[in-house]
Amino acid sequence: MKKLTKALIALLAILIAAPMAVEAKNEKKKFEWQLPAELSGNETFDSYLRSCDTLWNDIQKYNESMTTYIFKTDTFSVNGQVYVMSHMENASGEYLTKAAANWQLVQAVTLGLSIVADGVSIGEKTVDAAKSMKKMGFLDALAWASYMKAGPTIIAMAGNEIKELAAIRRSQWQQWKAMKEGALDATSLGIWTPDQAKVLESCCFIKKYEGDTALISEEVAKQRAEQLAAQELAIAPEDEAQKLEEMPDDIDSLL
Repeated sequence: MKKLTKALIALLAILIAAPMAVEAKNEKKKFEWQLPAELSGNETFDSYLRSCDTLWNDIQKYNESMTTYIFKTDTFSVNGQVYVMSHMENASGEYLTKAAANWQLVQAVTLGLSIVADGVSIGEKTVDAAKSMKKMGFLDALAWASYMKAGPTIIAMAGNEIKELAAIRRSQWQQWKAMKEGALDATSLGIWTPDQAKVLESCCFIKKYEGDTALISEEVAKQRAEQLAAQELAIAPEDEAQKLEEMPDDIDSLL
């Protein structure tokens, strides 16, 4: 019996620590996770799997939000003056109002850090989950080994991928907040129709570029102004629960 237990532990160690066989190939298969409909019946192990499943779903939703809501900064020139304009838009190119953009950026930072913290918490349960497999018996443990191996992969995604994305959103938030200070009225530039200017006032911050070095050439900046003036602008549909009228002074105070 002791020999069987040692063999089981050794096998689990190899399965968890060793890289997936597919990663040895030139083309890596995209990692996918699916919680089985019927769990093992081992309370400790099943609790670990459910935690990993929740973390996986949170990671997918977070990644989706990064591609659904896009932070953009444009640089353009009007009468020799270079301007910078920032806004958020959805995947359809519709502009988010400032209140909706506030909510998306703050939510992304706080949720991202929450996912990272959840990953750390679940990671602390990995050893206990692995040890609990000894109660399954050799063949059952072997059948569930791939799920045990998937746990650290999901946890690593939270600690690396989501942490980086949350840092990007934090940087965008800082830029967005800085753009609010001294922002100009869109109508003052004279290149947009009243309807366009109304959308921009609701959704964008525009400032003069005060830097010593031009961000782009004067010709390109002029062309970009013409493109922006010709653009059809629309405001994205809003959810009242996903609006934040005022920017918090310190985003860390919300954590």
